Amino acid sequence: GGGDTGTGGTPQTTPTSGGGVTLFVSLVNVSGESQRVSRGALRVLGQQLPQFTELTVGTERYPGSPQDKEQRAYDMVIAVNLRFECQNIRMRYSTTEILTRLVIGGREVLIVYGEEGEWGEMVFDILGDGCIHVDTHSHASITLHSDAEKDRHVSLSFKYISQAGRTISVRVRSPDGSDVGHVQVVLLTTDEAGRTWFPGGIVVTGFDYLQEEDEEEKGDGPEKDYYAAPTAVTVAAAEKKKMMKKKKKKKEEENTKMKKNETLEGELKNKHDKGGGGEGGGGGG
Repeated sequence: GGGDTGTGGTPQTTPTSGGGVTLFVSLVNVSGESQRVSRGALRVLGQQLPQFTELTVGTERYPGSPQDKEQRAYDMVIAVNLRFECQNIRMRYSTTEILTRLVIGGREVLIVYGEEGEWGEMVFDILGDGCIHVDTHSHASITLHSDAEKDRHVSLSFKYISQAGRTISVRVRSPDGSDVGHVQVVLLTTDEAGRTWFPGGIVVTGFDYLQEEDEEEKGDGPEKDYYAAPTAVTVAAAEKKKMMKKKKKKKEEENTKMKKNETLEGELKNKHDKGGGGEGGGGGG
């Protein structure tokens, strides 16, 4: 590595390309206690990380069996050399965990999370011509770090706080000033990530429960509705409402079936009566 770069004062090395392959690195904590990884302690594809902050590998909150070490282990997965659809932006590495990535309104969205109060960091590279620009939207908990290779890559660190919707916009502009790539990063805490849903191509966060209406419940309207529940109490209420609708539908189906059977029985009786009358008339003749 060269001299000190960025506000973190950590020597920065130039990473190898890794053949353009994205790596997902698994950090497994079986201790039952949060473990901290010091700056520069990991080396992946020639890149020392983390650069600016300590990396915290947490603990498993919901073990399947307290007696089973494997069930108590927390497996933290971080991405290295992550490429995007726009082709000219690469995430060199991130110490965050990825919840998902998707395209909304033609824009790529990367949703990441970490434990509240801990720190994460990312480094983005530009591939090809142009300059890379990052907008932190004035969030005080997000820090940009200067780099020797100005405008060719950008480093940033951030603290996870409960404020759903904090975003970082990463743009690549061509030499003529036009946007040729855009990735939006959404920062969530682990608790917020557990209450994030993706109905119908949108992102909804803050609910313990979200259930799309069944087709028969939707009616004639073009818009879909959802049962949303911010607490366990309303989760139970939503489930009860759904169960009552199913019972009502089942009862209606049973009534319809009963009416069909009654109609069929009536038709058979009429047919039988008519047939019996004809035989009697023949006998009298």
